[in-house]
Amino acid sequence: MICSISGEPAKEPVISPKSGHVFEKSLIETYIKENGTDPINNEELSVEELVAVNTHNDPVVRPRPPTLTSIPALLSTFQNEWDSLALETFSLRQELQKTRQELSTALYHHDAAIRVVARLTRERDEARDALAKLAASIGSANAIAESGSSNGNGAQEAASQEAVSAGLPENIVALINAKQQELTPTRKKRKTPAGWATAEQLKGFALQSTSKQLFTTVSKFALDPNTKKLILTGGGKSQAGVYSVESQSLIASFGASAIVSAVAWTTENLLVVGTKTGHIDVFRFEDSEVTAHGDNNSIDLSEYGRVVDIQPHPVSSLVTVISTTAAPKLQESTSTLSVLDLSSNTVVASFQGADATVSYTSLAVHPDGILVAVGTSNGTIEVRSLNSGGDIAATLDVGASNEGAAVGAVTALSFSENGYWLASAVAGLPASAELWDLRKLTQTALIALPTAESVEGSVVHALAFDYSGQFLAATTAAGVIDVVGYTKATKSWTPESLFAATDLAKPAAYSVAWGAGAGSLYVVSAKGAVQRYGLAEDVDMAE
Repeated sequence: MICSISGEPAKEPVISPKSGHVFEKSLIETYIKENGTDPINNEELSVEELVAVNTHNDPVVRPRPPTLTSIPALLSTFQNEWDSLALETFSLRQELQKTRQELSTALYHHDAAIRVVARLTRERDEARDALAKLAASIGSANAIAESGSSNGNGAQEAASQEAVSAGLPENIVALINAKQQELTPTRKKRKTPAGWATAEQLKGFALQSTSKQLFTTVSKFALDPNTKKLILTGGGKSQAGVYSVESQSLIASFGASAIVSAVAWTTENLLVVGTKTGHIDVFRFEDSEVTAHGDNNSIDLSEYGRVVDIQPHPVSSLVTVISTTAAPKLQESTSTLSVLDLSSNTVVASFQGADATVSYTSLAVHPDGILVAVGTSNGTIEVRSLNSGGDIAATLDVGASNEGAAVGAVTALSFSENGYWLASAVAGLPASAELWDLRKLTQTALIALPTAESVEGSVVHALAFDYSGQFLAATTAAGVIDVVGYTKATKSWTPESLFAATDLAKPAAYSVAWGAGAGSLYVVSAKGAVQRYGLAEDVDMAE
């Protein structure tokens, strides 16, 4: 019988009832005295539990231990030493096995930790990359929200605002996010289209046509985003119509529910008309005919007051609207930002302003669709995030950025197609526009409008970047049209006007829009006439 500890034949074999293994009696007793357990399975074991094994009928009586002076005594001593060595070796083997198991476990945990760290690092890098892209396109509202909170009062206003609804439905948010993911990657690779107007060509612009008065008390117009050759406008007497640039005539007219105060033209050829009574009328334009869109083409926003502005959204079925109950004799008012779904002619969300003493005055939608900029009567700009409940992600203070000047109301807003510029104008800083870098949430330039500066009362009424982002057009209350350009080489705006016009007999110039390839400019005046400026000769510009 082989001892499970020494691996040698046992002279006095015993069996452990715990593991069933055979041991040399002297070895197992020594082990039990030291550890109190079975060496095989570590179960508790006492000497009394050991079962002796009879290997011979006639027990062999061992002689008395010899002394060390004889060879038998030395052999006996060597045997005892061997037994001790065998016992120690067995213990070392057990410790080695245990250490190997612990090492394996530690290596497993280490490998798992490495994998977790790698995953977290990857997620961090992805988040940083997404944040950088979002900040670059201001398609990242969360990045702005973090910066906005450090900017001072953005987070405070977001926390204190009272929203009419809790946010946009999930299906609408999904549409907005999908559109943002579609558009944002194209910006870094985008170059100025071939055939785009140059600064030298803009200097050759001249008045090419002037329409007769289309409607009275006109303040807004919208250019057909598909052809750039049709204009939607409207005014008093509850009338609106479509003006053809080519034929220089009104090719379609239709009635609105009240006096027209704002208009928009979507990429799906839907005409959206806002009124002073707070109603939104939706029409379809097809084959030069205007028909009602849907069974009920009027959306009632009258509880929010008159419609101030309407802007189409990159998601073609959506438009944004700002309304206000503000009136000259009222100290408090309600201002509301609404998002409409034209596929069903419904209001999907509405958000009230943070301050009852402040009204909404201007509106712009970021070209990626996530953010909406809303100008207010106290010179601040609310940047709201549509995919995070419509909260105020940041607040831009024009007065604070201009040495505490009394800036008045924000009269105009325009996002650049580069994704990170926002131009604004305020009543208290005439003949100028503020340029905001939304990656840093700071005003990076106060752009002077050289020609407008020479005309008294040139409060900016409208701003418009061209598609390339290198030209900025402005119209003023004094009837001035002023265009300045950005020079990449010097990273500055031109000190002189690339194009300017003051031949409107000083009626207030309201809306302004760029034609195809920045080859023309369209302006509507308070008298209800549309002017087209461009090159004297026919030049094929980029579409």
